[in-house]
Amino acid sequence: MAIIANKEATTIACEPNNHPLADTVSHTATALCALAEGAALELECGAVSQVIVRAQQAHLVAQWISAASLLAVLCSSKTAVGGVIVEVASAARELAGVL
Repeated sequence: MAIIANKEATTIACEPNNHPLADTVSHTATALCALAEGAALELECGAVSQVIVRAQQAHLVAQWISAASLLAVLCSSKTAVGGVIVEVASAARELAGVL
């Protein structure tokens, strides 16, 4: 599942459409990105490019598209997460000019 959310964690778009976890993924991805940004700021590590959570049953990859929106993908843990990371980065670059 893929979502686009704004900085307030409101789901803007979801694929597949109307997925029951869309809002939960939006809230979770937005919170994780904000937390990662705060940690990077405190540690003086520079800008956060992606947030990746690898769990027992799923992976979540999130990346800011712009200052106001992010792209997040939730996939099975059986999915090759490396490919998902690359695709999220590529899609975020393409969407940056649109959003």
